[in-house]
Amino acid sequence: MLSSSRCLRCYVTILNSLVILLTSIIILLNRDQISVITGAFVLENCNRFVNRLTYLIHAGQRLVLDLVTIKRLHTMLDKESELEFTKNIVSVVDNWPKSGVIEFCNYSAYYKEECKPAIDSINLMIRSGEKVGIVGRTGSGKSSLAMSLMKFFTLSSGQILIDGIDISTISLDQLRSEIIIIPQDVALFTDTIRFNLDPSNEFKDCQLIECLNEITHQGLNMSSGERQLICLVRALLRRKRILILDEATATMDYKTHQFMQSLIDRYFVDTTVITIAHRLEA
Repeated sequence: MLSSSRCLRCYVTILNSLVILLTSIIILLNRDQISVITGAFVLENCNRFVNRLTYLIHAGQRLVLDLVTIKRLHTMLDKESELEFTKNIVSVVDNWPKSGVIEFCNYSAYYKEECKPAIDSINLMIRSGEKVGIVGRTGSGKSSLAMSLMKFFTLSSGQILIDGIDISTISLDQLRSEIIIIPQDVALFTDTIRFNLDPSNEFKDCQLIECLNEITHQGLNMSSGERQLICLVRALLRRKRILILDEATATMDYKTHQFMQSLIDRYFVDTTVITIAHRLEA
């Protein structure tokens, strides 16, 4: 959209110059019949006309952009929220998951019915406290595996068990609150760092400061991978049994990447960690 806007500006500028040039040529060719005052009057009004035309073109372009924005807002407002069948939901113990054992049992998932499965008949067991890396090219289904653990797929078959409990029988709120995921593209609220770390106001300031000190005590530049580091502080605060790193270090420099890995190795010893990456070095 930005490139098209620049092209339009160039076209309008060229049009303006051509109109003024052609008008000037016509006046010069007919200088015997056109007085100087008349010529100046024509050029002035011609320039005003072109300026008005330029304004209208830009206003039309802004209107198109605004209409696109309104359309997107309507699409978001009309989108149905995630629904779940409450009759199949079961209550689990407060400390679930206790061990963090994950098992995929002949699991398949689809984005759409007519599409090929994003995950096709996978059988996988991840034991408690294991650190598992999932490596593959773009589109191979790495992130789809993480999405399936969060119940983002509405079309699926087979089972995913966490500590022996089928996640399809667990409410979305409880399931997603018990799994920590650090994605590559982190969305932060336009608010304070405290609110982004603890939006539910569950922790004391001293706890937040303690976790933040773990990130900054070595003088690490927070601008490098800042969003992922904030997510890591969230993980340090919550200390759940399952942690998913979905290309979390892809945009980090080597020093930040190594520092983040050292924190994970130190504080998530008993946590089941799934790392999704394009290459083994990540």
